[in-house]
Amino acid sequence: MAHLKHPGLPHQVLHAWRAVIARPPAQKRHLKRLCTHAQQEIMTSAPVRGVPPAAWALHSAPSSHSLHKSRDKSNSSSTVSNDMPSLAAVHSQLAMGDAAGAWRTYDALPVSTLPATSAQQLLHALYRDLQQQQGQLDARTVSLVRRRLERLTDNAIEWSVADTVRLVDAFGRVRCMDGAEAIASRHLHVPAVVNRLLGAYLRQWKQLDASVQQQCLTRMLDVVEKTKNTDMTALSHVLAAHIKMNDWHAAETWFTNVIVPSGLPLKRTTYHLLLQGAIRHQQRPQQWIDHMIKAGMKPNRATFKHILTGLAHHAANLAQMKQTHELNNTVASMHQCFLIMQHWQYTPTTPLLNDMLKAYLLAENQESHVDDLLGWFGLMDPFVQSCAPNVATFNTLMHHALRRHHDMHQADQWLHTMRQNGLAPDNATYGILIDDHLRHHRVDDALRALDEMVHQHQLPVNDVLRNILEKAAPHHPSVAARLREFDQINPLSNMVACNQYLSASVVMEPATALARVDKAVHQMIAHGLTPNLRTLNIALDLCGKLGIDHEQHVPESLQFLLATHPTHRGQKADAITYALRIRNAIYKQDLGTAERTLRTMASAGIKPNVYVFAHLVHGYVRQGLLEKAREIIVRVMDAAPYYVKPTAHVFAPLVDAYARAGDFDHAHSLFKRMIDAGIEPDLPMYTILARMFLHHGSPHEAIHVLKDLTVLDTSAQGVLLEAYGHAAMHQKHKAVFSDLSSSSASFSNGSSGSGSSATNSPWPSASEKPTAYFLAAPSLASASSPCASMLTASTAHVAAMAKDDDHHQPYLEPVQQLHAAMPTSPITDTIYLTTLGRLGRADLAYNHWKEMQAERPKDTTVRHYNALLGALCHDKRFYQAMKDVFDHMPCDPDRLTLGFMVHAADANADNAYIAHTLWPKRPTDPAPLLAKTYHATLKAILATDPNANAAKDLYTEFAAIAPSLPSSATVWNKEIHAIARANGWLAKKTLHSHHP
Repeated sequence: MAHLKHPGLPHQVLHAWRAVIARPPAQKRHLKRLCTHAQQEIMTSAPVRGVPPAAWALHSAPSSHSLHKSRDKSNSSSTVSNDMPSLAAVHSQLAMGDAAGAWRTYDALPVSTLPATSAQQLLHALYRDLQQQQGQLDARTVSLVRRRLERLTDNAIEWSVADTVRLVDAFGRVRCMDGAEAIASRHLHVPAVVNRLLGAYLRQWKQLDASVQQQCLTRMLDVVEKTKNTDMTALSHVLAAHIKMNDWHAAETWFTNVIVPSGLPLKRTTYHLLLQGAIRHQQRPQQWIDHMIKAGMKPNRATFKHILTGLAHHAANLAQMKQTHELNNTVASMHQCFLIMQHWQYTPTTPLLNDMLKAYLLAENQESHVDDLLGWFGLMDPFVQSCAPNVATFNTLMHHALRRHHDMHQADQWLHTMRQNGLAPDNATYGILIDDHLRHHRVDDALRALDEMVHQHQLPVNDVLRNILEKAAPHHPSVAARLREFDQINPLSNMVACNQYLSASVVMEPATALARVDKAVHQMIAHGLTPNLRTLNIALDLCGKLGIDHEQHVPESLQFLLATHPTHRGQKADAITYALRIRNAIYKQDLGTAERTLRTMASAGIKPNVYVFAHLVHGYVRQGLLEKAREIIVRVMDAAPYYVKPTAHVFAPLVDAYARAGDFDHAHSLFKRMIDAGIEPDLPMYTILARMFLHHGSPHEAIHVLKDLTVLDTSAQGVLLEAYGHAAMHQKHKAVFSDLSSSSASFSNGSSGSGSSATNSPWPSASEKPTAYFLAAPSLASASSPCASMLTASTAHVAAMAKDDDHHQPYLEPVQQLHAAMPTSPITDTIYLTTLGRLGRADLAYNHWKEMQAERPKDTTVRHYNALLGALCHDKRFYQAMKDVFDHMPCDPDRLTLGFMVHAADANADNAYIAHTLWPKRPTDPAPLLAKTYHATLKAILATDPNANAAKDLYTEFAAIAPSLPSSATVWNKEIHAIARANGWLAKKTLHSHHP
């Protein structure tokens, strides 16, 4: 190191050279070159390149060794190693532009004293990094920045006004308001410092609960009061605080009593704040535009941009919450404001028109206004164009065509027009197309679009598209395989990606969802990520959907997410957090917790939305507290302090509960109240009405309710499918009853009269379950019984009707069209098989079953077997097919399975199969078998072996449950006891004791 002893060599070069030792090899070579070059230039008396002139003043700065000696003179043997970081090394690294290295060196120093120039350079570097990373700061980074700021402010430095502003703002960005206040307290006479302090309060407003917000507002008012030279910016900050606290009355009062009398010139931004507040609180913005004009301030394009953008975003929120009435009013206000903007001859920008287009498409009956906007874009007439459309414009139009109208042809036309305008599809475009393909199970089309996006256009798979693929992956192995490829390229390295990944887990099976939670938490820990409020809300949603009590038994990884309590790190719970807690309490039927959470929500200053009340109504209905649910709708929601207008989905659970209970008067009055209030029924409400008609024997009315609706969801499609099947059954029963009337009359005239009664109709009553229609016509052993004679006649009529499909044809075509439009699912398969059975189309049912077994055999449950066997049991051609299906069932049969099989075997006189195969396989669940199943089995056992004890054992089992059977089983009850009496198992007196 002898060549470093040149007397003119600055200390910073010496210490930078020594710092090379502690660096990695690549950094050693770089710093070594810099230091050698600096030394050579000093030798030739040339200035060091890259070192500002101010750095030369540091040549005389004390070394780390001298600082330690002056601090501890009592220890004369105390020396500092040449490798120990020093202040000179900080100066050197700053001189070479290595601010990050300078900060690391300074962090390792035990002292804080810095020259003013170095302190300023460190502050500027720290502030610049903080601005670039804002929004991506995790807890460790925030803690590091706080510590560094505190060390800087420990230096006895007279900071400039600009640097004071930077310090205040930096403390505010890391949510350290005590530090910001300490710095600003010495400069309250400087408006720039005061304004930055007030702005720091506002920046963290969203993360504070109502009580802390009030404390911050009090501090802001104290600062304004102490400031000698308050300007309009400071007063506007207080105005913004009132608006953010949803206290519109206080905001208006502050403007009227403080801002206006202050005499300060009003700023356009002040009026923009007032316009945003008015829009947020559903006030018409026209009065504030008039106020601007009276103040001599002409609204400019930015003014209208604030108004229209605010109204458009508010409309999107209302649409998400399904508040249709308020949505339509908001869009009407937006349109009026747009007309005023045109009157002032301001041309809207493309982003503004895109926001308005989304709002128009969300509302009802806005087609003419949509056409007007398309005219601005030149999409109605290419020769008249005021604004050029961009990719977002066409994405909005494609999304609307697919999600609202399911019109892929229209979406393709918009895509073609986009390309004609010289625009290339982006991630969002492909996301819209891929999502629609996957929703309709066009997996090959989805993967082709994905390959085109990635390979042809070189677009990455973003978080939104990953979320779409995650939802489809459990149902489509090819999508899951493609997703695994992307996971290897793009890990979950940020909170947005982690939250998207977790959000997709909500709709998955519990085991899959929890495995994904484990993976996400592992990635968060590996990348040092801190869960945020959205993470907490997703975790609460998962707990509710998976049936997990988030206060007791929670898996470890999910507990990690739930530990993100809103009060940690200064965050506050939002409306979604409270709504999810209320919903989860309702799921557990814990109404007390739900009610307490609502009160806590109100006391925190967060207004409950319509979903909160919908959950409460649902909870009261589940526990049978219908009057309390009605009180929520009639007296609580639309009154102080909530003022939330009910929507159709709030009324729906209570109307449904009244209908299921047979209380049609209350159901009708509540539905009428909803209509009188101007609330349009939505699809779930129409579905409830249709289901009410269906379950109470009016399938034609159910069809009338749903068939003309343009868009049906899966639930409505299922109800309509069932309604077509029941309508066909009703037509068949009318014909059978017509023939039975003449048969019964003939029998009454020619019989001896023993036991004959009009009440002994073989057909199930209207109150009996639809399943009983499949099992309504067995043959009986006691041919001498008048009841048996009547039932035998009935069987002949049913067989004749099964051969005649004329009354089924009007329903078959709409049933097949409806099924083709429905997404493939186990529930859809069950309903379709059952409906085909009711239409008498056993052949179509069996063909569909074979398709199910070929494509998705793992989805088959006992419900599917029952639906198929019920459809086949009336057609003797499929008896052998029924036996094959039954013999290969992978699941245990239930009472309905056995009933269908016994009925078919009895119709085919296969007594041995009933006695030796079916009866030994009878289910052991607590629910009793159908009475007619006991009857047919008893007859079959007696036919195969009259002397066996098995028949008597069967009768003993039946006699034990006979008193609990419903009245619809009376016919079978009497016939079974008659057989028992004929075989000497039952005395006449005992028979009468069972039938008083």
